[in-house]
Amino acid sequence: FYSFLAPQLTAYMDFKRNVLVQGTDVKRDMKSMEMSIPDFRDVRERAKSFERLAAYSETQAYMTLGDEPERFDATWASPGLFAVYGAPPILGREFLPNEEEKSKALTVIIIGHRIWQERFKSDPNILGRTVKMNGRIREIVGVAPPEFRLPETADFFIPVYFDPVEDPRGARYLHVAGRLKPGVTPKQAHAEVAAIGAALAKEYPDHNEGLGLRVVTYR
Repeated sequence: FYSFLAPQLTAYMDFKRNVLVQGTDVKRDMKSMEMSIPDFRDVRERAKSFERLAAYSETQAYMTLGDEPERFDATWASPGLFAVYGAPPILGREFLPNEEEKSKALTVIIIGHRIWQERFKSDPNILGRTVKMNGRIREIVGVAPPEFRLPETADFFIPVYFDPVEDPRGARYLHVAGRLKPGVTPKQAHAEVAAIGAALAKEYPDHNEGLGLRVVTYR
């Protein structure tokens, strides 16, 4: 199985180890479904094939960088997304595991390289400064490396957080990317992930019956 790769990420890729994890629905002939937050968390906890497993999703937000709010494309990101692609922030850090908690997720942000250059004049002391997103103050904890944008138009990264009321198992909107452990093949990872998907279908039939999971390579 192969998946399309955004051109701007090729500089960061390890094509032997970078993969995607996708949902499937045989009855509806769907082979590249997004995943829900609960399913992602279960796979991340159970799977042993991955050095890192992370999730992301597209969104939009209003940022106040001057006098008036402006709308930007942004990315919901789980901890480890930059590490999955071998592309650590050029300043600061990735999101921390405890920043998946809603109370902490709403307080931090990683800014894209383009915005850092164009709107913050490549300020090397930007860490710790605050910006306002959708009316809420967030602290800048990192600056993304050049051209690291998911999707291609995104200029900010904010943490994915899990709320059992807001994010039921049936709400599927996450793309999931993984970095295989050394020596693990995509075929081995696929077998493990498919087994986890089958187990989740039995454990949560109301939401997952008939659904599965697969591992997809980029080449």
